[in-house]
Amino acid sequence: MVYDKKLKIGVHDFKPVVFQKDGKWTGFEIEVWEKIAQTLNLQYEFVEDKSFPDLLTKTSEGEYDLAIAGITRTLERTKKLDMSFFTLDTGLGIATIPTQSFSAKDLFRGLFSKQTAILLFILILFSLISANIYWFIESGLSVSAKYSQGVFESLWWSIVTFSTIGYGDVIPASFGGKVFGMFSILSGLAIFGLYIGQLSSSLTLTKMKSKISSAGDLANKKIGVKKGTTAKDVVKAKHGHVIEFESLSEAYDALESQSIDAVVADLPVLQDQMRERDFVLVGGAFARQTYAFASPRKKDNEELLEQIDQAIIGLQESGEYENIYEAYFTN
Repeated sequence: MVYDKKLKIGVHDFKPVVFQKDGKWTGFEIEVWEKIAQTLNLQYEFVEDKSFPDLLTKTSEGEYDLAIAGITRTLERTKKLDMSFFTLDTGLGIATIPTQSFSAKDLFRGLFSKQTAILLFILILFSLISANIYWFIESGLSVSAKYSQGVFESLWWSIVTFSTIGYGDVIPASFGGKVFGMFSILSGLAIFGLYIGQLSSSLTLTKMKSKISSAGDLANKKIGVKKGTTAKDVVKAKHGHVIEFESLSEAYDALESQSIDAVVADLPVLQDQMRERDFVLVGGAFARQTYAFASPRKKDNEELLEQIDQAIIGLQESGEYENIYEAYFTN
């Protein structure tokens, strides 16, 4: 196909999908487009539009021949725009800031998390076994010959030995007791250390919790979204209180100042911000989003869009698409 017209392509900053670096437009969709343009021998120029809603409006009115900005395919948009084959299949994500509160309930959760409970059980079992072996070796020497009293004294010895407290009130008297004591110190210290490490980790994670942990928690929360995006309708459906921002940077700033509870946006965009801001992503991807290039609904665009679709599929089949994807989304 020969397409003589120089295409005017509207773009909107949407890192890492579309953004400027050193004065040049780049990003996942930009690199995909450059491969397509090379394949179809297309001439083009990028024109930045600061407003995402305006970008869509101008494209539908024919001011742009094509729009590239991580545009999600929706029924409403396809009524006004022609959309290409999907360029990226993703979903929405939730970014929030963990709270620093810590209650008795949080303490209980930390102490009795599944991993902590397993290690505690192993530690107790090892202590009981160790106490019985120690009593068998040291019975009538360093501990009482009477089983109930002697095992209790041996259990005391096991615990203070594992924890390296070592009060010194129970000391092995026999050679066998001393050898077993060395074994108990080394093995018990390892198990005790694992337990303390897991307990510390559980308490830290419990403390660094968020009042939003999934999409089901958005109800009645202040949720920041970028104006004109599909996130607005999704958050409304979840009964969240939507606060729109002209840019995601403004939404991120509002989240950092804690004037909103979370930001909902496309997951790849939020993941990119994790490197720069102290946010946490919660709940995983939800509300599937498929990106596409958008063009005006004009008859003379049909052949061009068909060629673009075929080129996208060709990139995916050749493996070039995968290479571009890995460069932006798998590091």
